Amino acid sequence: MVQQINTSTPSMVPQNSILDPTMSPQNSTINPSISPQNSTSYPTMVPSSPINDLESNCPGGFKLVNSTCTISETFEEITSSKRWRVWATKDHLNTEEVWDINDLAFYDNYNCIGSKLNDGKPIESGHYPSSYVPARAFDGNTSTIWGGQEDEDSLFWLGMEYNISRNVSCVSILDIDDRGVREVRVQAWQNNTATWQNAMIVKLLQSGQRNNITLNCPEGFELRQSDCVNISKDTKSSVGIVVGIIASAIAIACAVAYIYKRRLKTEEDNSILDQQLPTNHSITHLNLPVVVADQFIMPPSAPSSKSIRVSPETYIIPPPTAFTTPLFGDK
Repeated sequence: MVQQINTSTPSMVPQNSILDPTMSPQNSTINPSISPQNSTSYPTMVPSSPINDLESNCPGGFKLVNSTCTISETFEEITSSKRWRVWATKDHLNTEEVWDINDLAFYDNYNCIGSKLNDGKPIESGHYPSSYVPARAFDGNTSTIWGGQEDEDSLFWLGMEYNISRNVSCVSILDIDDRGVREVRVQAWQNNTATWQNAMIVKLLQSGQRNNITLNCPEGFELRQSDCVNISKDTKSSVGIVVGIIASAIAIACAVAYIYKRRLKTEEDNSILDQQLPTNHSITHLNLPVVVADQFIMPPSAPSSKSIRVSPETYIIPPPTAFTTPLFGDK
């Protein structure tokens, strides 16, 4: 199973070191001390900054803080370099003294597919004798092992050096479960500063399974939660949503305007009708006796009368018809 590493949250900054992978550190009259290598801070991304003379004496992956070389928690976006490597301290290892890697590959494709950029010269911090040489991690055989040992700075690293600068967008690593790492940095050598720079920092790494680490996405894509997302599609989708919202708002506004217009028209018609009605308009009912069901009811104009009960066979007089005064001058 391949685990795609989430690299969207960390940010970037340069890491300071002048160590050439095949050379020992330069001597200096001022030797800053190296602080403990464990760190709980989260990696961040910041722009590159100049390297001072004291800081240049820190190993690759460290920076100078209060005259002390401290492990760097920053990285920066790097697309091209002649040297690439994966790097860890003893505190990042599952087993403190060893880092065994079955397979390591660099790709110019953001999802670690296609041709491997393994045509350079393997470089390393060191290895156990006999068959644990660095080339074993690049031979395409997951049964062979690079048995990594620490360098003079107690650091573990393995990588590839090329004759020309290579664009690396993804790194695929498979190490052994109980002899792998929990945290790793992908670093690139920068000639302009003569230092190793962090290109990515990955924490909570799952050893014993292949981990693909995306460094850069192609143009038109953005790195989000370990995936390169097509931002042009996001833009089109956002535009579609906005257009839909605007269209809905316009439709609602038109409906409200129509209802309001109809209401105004009704009120106007009622006003005209009221103006045409005579002021002395009245409805007159004839005061005729009415038989309702089996009762004979006298109209209100005869207050002294009383209801007289009649038999069901009594003929029922139809109710009086209301007569009204002429409307609008009709006769």
